[in-house]
Amino acid sequence: MDRDQIVSLSHPLYGEVIRKDVPAGRSLAIRRQVLKLMDRDSRSADSFLRYVAWGLDCGLPPDEKTLLKAAVVANRLYDPEFALRAARAVHTTDLRGNAMVEIARAQMMRGNLPYSREIVDEVLAGCSSLWLAKEATLLSVALRLRGKNAAEMIRSDAARWELIVEQLTSKNDGGRERSVSLLGCRVMESYALNFEGRFYEAEEKLQAILAAKHGSDELRLAALSLMGETLGSTGRALQGADCTREALQIIFSTGHTFVAHLEFVLARHFLCLAHAGEWDEIKALLEQRSLSGSGGMVHFGGMLELAEGLIALRKGFMRTARTRLILAVEGLRESDINQMMPLALGLAAFACAMVGDSTRARGYISDFAVDAGTGTKQACLLGEVHVTAANALFQGASKSIEELRRTADFAEEEKMPVVAAIALELSARLGDNRTFEQLAHITAPFEGKEGAILHAMAQGALDKDPDALQRAATLAEASQFLLLAAECLGKAVKLLGERSEEQKSRAVQQRLTTIVDQLEGLQSPQLADTGSASKLTQREQDISTLASKGYSNKDIAQQHGVSVRTVEGHLYRIFAKLGITRREELPGA
Repeated sequence: MDRDQIVSLSHPLYGEVIRKDVPAGRSLAIRRQVLKLMDRDSRSADSFLRYVAWGLDCGLPPDEKTLLKAAVVANRLYDPEFALRAARAVHTTDLRGNAMVEIARAQMMRGNLPYSREIVDEVLAGCSSLWLAKEATLLSVALRLRGKNAAEMIRSDAARWELIVEQLTSKNDGGRERSVSLLGCRVMESYALNFEGRFYEAEEKLQAILAAKHGSDELRLAALSLMGETLGSTGRALQGADCTREALQIIFSTGHTFVAHLEFVLARHFLCLAHAGEWDEIKALLEQRSLSGSGGMVHFGGMLELAEGLIALRKGFMRTARTRLILAVEGLRESDINQMMPLALGLAAFACAMVGDSTRARGYISDFAVDAGTGTKQACLLGEVHVTAANALFQGASKSIEELRRTADFAEEEKMPVVAAIALELSARLGDNRTFEQLAHITAPFEGKEGAILHAMAQGALDKDPDALQRAATLAEASQFLLLAAECLGKAVKLLGERSEEQKSRAVQQRLTTIVDQLEGLQSPQLADTGSASKLTQREQDISTLASKGYSNKDIAQQHGVSVRTVEGHLYRIFAKLGITRREELPGA
């Protein structure tokens, strides 16, 4: 037996129980002895923080650089209490500004935003180094995101940062460090443009930044991330994913140096990959231990759940999407550094509506209305179109369709083609057959699988070509966009039925049934045989009959002894099964 074998307790809780039973004096003596044997340079964040904590407990604190490092690590691990403890123990003049930044960061995490803002402004007013100016400005931007007029305020932060750089380098040229700082100001301006949805303006500025001779790894990964967002948001998902992938490689190749930027990069990378239909790459990233948050250096809030929910939604797995998106919303309530809440609320409302969870759908729609205007313009618009589609459960499909078409027109005018395409796709899903010309035009230049499928579906529907729709379905099925595949086949079945090509229609219907069996939850109106009342349950047939005779939802609810919301849910499913959007189209109306 190896006498030097190291053993450890199977669970940290056991250690806490044992420590509680040790008298305070004896505990202090033991800690001082163990402290001499501990490795303060441990690669484990938990071990490093324990070393610093024991030193503070024993009255033997480490040097102040180590304390400052501990504050940084604690903030990255979302432990603001320990970050404050470590940072407040730093008193050296040269390090005090950096410690104040970590104190402000911890106060921000605790929700003390005015106090955090006061500290940041104080640090920037007396800033004595370019590095400190950058760190304080980045924290200032994080605070701006929690308020109104974020883009305008971010631009003011960029201008203040540039002024500080000029002041600190006025007596000398500042060399490369000055050039990097000024490029950082340009990156921040690009971020403000992306925030406002002005992607083409941001692209021009980012191209110049990436082409600059003087730069740094941190500067490049930030510019690549924003470029990925710009390209992905304008239909160039594959090029966008290449940029964000390169930014991730910079982070992964430099250890923990830039790990604080990981969530910023990943949020943009996931969206590019989702629009490109690269599900396997997203899955591989989600499975990486470094992204799990367990014992790692980064806390992701609900971002990972948002990615999983978005994938499930695009594939058509509505119950899975609902579960993941509910978790995403709750996680983002705790931490939302990328302003993803408007998108998460919209997606969650839509997923809940699609599976008939009207209570939660209403709740998320209300939450979205309260938070309206907080977040990036694109996230707000994407959230809005999904909320509008979810609202069809309560206000009827016709009204939602008109709202979606207006949003699509606005997004196209604002040069936000991805938002426009998704709005039109959702309008078509509610039964609108007028969208296909516009959808085909917008998606024609799109990169990636999603764009190709949407274009093929729109063109096939526009041409009323069942064979083209079947080819689009094959493309969608191969790329795991099962809901889109089913909708293409549903349109083909309808066209073949109108042409009285019954044999072909039955063959496509069999294929459609096979795909529908793989889907979860409520399906699109496009998946049903139009006018097929035999698909309704007995309760749905009874409600359909009353509704067709002009009875109100309240009257129907009273007759059946159920709530009005229950009737609304039944009518939504009836419309979906019959492929209609109005009561006037019900059988017998």
